[in-house]
Amino acid sequence: MAVTFFYREDRLALLTKIASVASSYAKHTDVFIITNTESLKERSLILNCFSNSPLHTQIITPQWLGHPYLLAWSHLAVFRELIEQGSNHSHFLYLEDDLLLAPEGISYWLEARELLRPFSLIPGFLRYEIRPSDQTIVVGDITARIALRDVPKVQHEGKVFINLPFPYQAMYLLDQELMHEHLASPSSNPDFGRWNIREKAAQALSFWGIPRGFHSRHMLPIDPQTRTIDRRCLVHHMPNNGANDPNSRFGKIPLATLFE
Repeated sequence: MAVTFFYREDRLALLTKIASVASSYAKHTDVFIITNTESLKERSLILNCFSNSPLHTQIITPQWLGHPYLLAWSHLAVFRELIEQGSNHSHFLYLEDDLLLAPEGISYWLEARELLRPFSLIPGFLRYEIRPSDQTIVVGDITARIALRDVPKVQHEGKVFINLPFPYQAMYLLDQELMHEHLASPSSNPDFGRWNIREKAAQALSFWGIPRGFHSRHMLPIDPQTRTIDRRCLVHHMPNNGANDPNSRFGKIPLATLFE
């Protein structure tokens, strides 16, 4: 598990929340905090966020980045080294430092991975925020309601998955097979992809090897009868930036009314 953390003291609380759930992800989890700070005091404060957790945590400060935005890409060198060393880690999780993935999200991904494997598609996640005025769950990155009838779909073994036009999720989860594919493909190059440089660090295989007729390789599970997304694939954007900002176009659509 790698987390990009551009040091700000007011964001240490977010790391603490991540640490509180990450020990439930697997039997053993190694955590790499990729940060810009070389201050011993600040690095100590980062490690303190994980002091009550059994996670094995390391701090890495990349040298000679060339540009601060490339900090988000530095985690990939860690994953690459593990793969080249023959690591027995089964899965590789990348998170931005303000994203909370519940343990059931891991279980969902493992189940959906096998269902989607025959189609060369990958389980995705959906960022949500909480509107402060009434605690409504809103989608973080989608700015218009979606016509459910128009989105690409896959149905397999009684489960239905949909492919949304905008798959940004600020994270990715890959198993060994998919990580090998990512590292061997142009998707692991910062010049590849459709988004800005920091956002592209989280795209992984989103736009590589897309099957014909799909927007990306990321799929979300849905109940077509109730038109509701499986809650296990939701990840909380903890600062609730869009929901808190009345002038932002993000974080405004309630999850319950996302689909037309």
